[in-house]
Amino acid sequence: MTATAPQAGSAAPRRRWSSLTWLGVVLLVTVMILGSLGAFITTMRVRSYGPVSVAADGVTNLDIDVDAGALSVACGASEDFVLTQKNVTDRWYMNAEGGTVHVWQEPADNWLPLWLFGKPAEEVALEVPQSLCEQSLTADLSVDAGSLDVKADVDGATVDVSAGSLSLAGAANAVTVNVDSGSADLNIDDAEQVAVEVRSGSVEGAFTQVPEQLTADVGAGSASLALPAGNYTVNSNAEAGSVSNNLTIDSSAPAGAIDVSVDAGSASFEDKK
Repeated sequence: MTATAPQAGSAAPRRRWSSLTWLGVVLLVTVMILGSLGAFITTMRVRSYGPVSVAADGVTNLDIDVDAGALSVACGASEDFVLTQKNVTDRWYMNAEGGTVHVWQEPADNWLPLWLFGKPAEEVALEVPQSLCEQSLTADLSVDAGSLDVKADVDGATVDVSAGSLSLAGAANAVTVNVDSGSADLNIDDAEQVAVEVRSGSVEGAFTQVPEQLTADVGAGSASLALPAGNYTVNSNAEAGSVSNNLTIDSSAPAGAIDVSVDAGSASFEDKK
């Protein structure tokens, strides 16, 4: 038999796209649309606001509540408390009531998670009047899921961290720290009374003065504290956890009492370098 030659000009067989190819195309287009939509929504929601000022007269307490953003606090040249915010998606507020300055954030209802598309670099700062930056204020600092950076001298500080992070640097006569599953970083001068409670988070602290009384209660987290040489009395109780004491005992130095309890975590005490 003689083979039949292909006819000139006959069309080549069509290639059919597989279902996987079509699925890939659909996914690519969907991602492009969502990316453009997310960028548009983010741009529409980003705002910068003018400075907000609150008079310092009669103020004895500073109350800060960070929900999901980032706030930095430092001493400023102004005679008032000044809050500035740029490139924010959730607005911050400040007012004064009964001798307390309140600073808080009110997250907007986000039906689309902006973190999928990248949030802008927020710039939120609070300036504390220099006249109140000399250990004349008490500070209540609360962090839920954001971050708070404080550089100021206060009379006393109460810190509560749920799932975010906090940094506190400056002088304080008394410091109370409660950490759930977040983290706290402390660099404190002149502390006489220190109380640290950690559930499943972490606390790192450095103190320049021998505290008269320091208590540390650690659940499943960790506490690492650096202290200067002192005439310490240390009482410790560790169940399933561990306590490490590498402090220098100096009988001629100021006396300090340390009480530490650990369930399943760890607590360590080191010399302040």
